[in-house]
Amino acid sequence: MEDKRNAYEIVGTNKIAIDRIKDEQEKNRFIKEKAVGTIRRLSIHIEIAKQQLENTQSFREKLALQRKIRDLEKEISIVEDSYRKIATKQDREIYTEELERTKIIIPRENIVEEKKNITRYQNNEGDERE
Repeated sequence: MEDKRNAYEIVGTNKIAIDRIKDEQEKNRFIKEKAVGTIRRLSIHIEIAKQQLENTQSFREKLALQRKIRDLEKEISIVEDSYRKIATKQDREIYTEELERTKIIIPRENIVEEKKNITRYQNNEGDERE
């Protein structure tokens, strides 16, 4: 499954909140605080999962907890990577340009047609159930 969040969301903030801050050093400090806070929160969840892992006897639960720990550790590395993408003004400008290039503009007609297709599909599905 592809992650649809952008670097700002992963770090724990959004571009608008950062843009409201006037001082560049304060912006950098704000982003760092958000990233550190997110990593700290994830680290706490890892420690809790490790404690649960030590206290459980169930093989199935141990596997689930190990998977959870791996996923949380992966999320921490994603937060760190995202922080590096937006850590400074220059990084933010480059990242914002990349975001703008990846946005897909869908013509309104396509959206209306897609809604019609979904409605048709749902109606046909209802016919089959009867």
